[in-house]
Amino acid sequence: MDYAKCSSLHGVKYIYKRNSYVWERVIWLFVFCTCVVCACFVGYSLLKKYLMVPTAIEVADTHLPLYTFPFPTITVCPANKVKRSVATKYLSDPLSEVLENEGVIEEDDVDWEGCVLRRNTATGTGTGLEFFLRKYPESDQLGPDGQKDFDGISILVHTSYEFPDTGTGFHVPYKLGSRLSVRIQPLFTVSTDNIRALSIQTRGCMFPDEELLNIYHVYTETSCLAECRLHYILAMCKCRMYFFSVAENLRFVHPPHRMGFTENEIIESLNCSCIPTCYDTEYDLEIGIPEDWHTASQHYAYVDIHYGNLGVVKYQRYITFGWVDLLGG
Repeated sequence: MDYAKCSSLHGVKYIYKRNSYVWERVIWLFVFCTCVVCACFVGYSLLKKYLMVPTAIEVADTHLPLYTFPFPTITVCPANKVKRSVATKYLSDPLSEVLENEGVIEEDDVDWEGCVLRRNTATGTGTGLEFFLRKYPESDQLGPDGQKDFDGISILVHTSYEFPDTGTGFHVPYKLGSRLSVRIQPLFTVSTDNIRALSIQTRGCMFPDEELLNIYHVYTETSCLAECRLHYILAMCKCRMYFFSVAENLRFVHPPHRMGFTENEIIESLNCSCIPTCYDTEYDLEIGIPEDWHTASQHYAYVDIHYGNLGVVKYQRYITFGWVDLLGG
């Protein structure tokens, strides 16, 4: 009673005011209860916002200089991956001679200091990567029965720390005098340091140092999916593709948020549960055929890959509603 009379909460002291009418106390009690209900509703809305939408992505810069990024890696995969004349020569060699030339050599000294990724500051035709294509002689082609595409190449644009995924490329057929122009627009996403305090499931992304892969040196969503498919192939077929040079006793260790494959998942579907990285680089491609395509008439195809704009769009992931905002609200 004494607290209510001296309370600083607006309206409480009028409920217990002396010599006040009953109807006055009822009105003040109703107003006070209404305010409490509204405050609880607002608090619940703020708590729900804190739990459901903790992070957001905004455009931090629309003109980040090109020289801050290395030029994207371009992977060219020919449709004819085996030269018939060379394959025939290998098959015609006696097996004994082939075995005699085989051996095991172990070398631990490495003098290679690595390479410096090239950067570019210009845009437009002729400022990036240019190359010409020449068609394989028909005698060296395997034909439609030995290769997926009859001719041409597949071009894949990706970062230098990712393994190219054939499903993301585009096909360029061998056509006499054809010219292809590919304009690249990089999209760069970064994250503020304070989102590390959130759990991986809450923030919806993963930093590269939070999970180590068995094959790739840098964690990305693409690398995680590739390693997941390799694990699936090992589980189902007990073998691997030849270009994955891994140990025979390869064992996958899964982090707590990914418990591995269950028997039902292996039979029915493949759920890799790969999470995007908090730092990511993507490339928007604009593919076109210029009107002056006759300039490459002496070759079967000419490909020009270059930047489309001088600036890079930078996105930033940040915490939209933290503990301070929740308590302040």
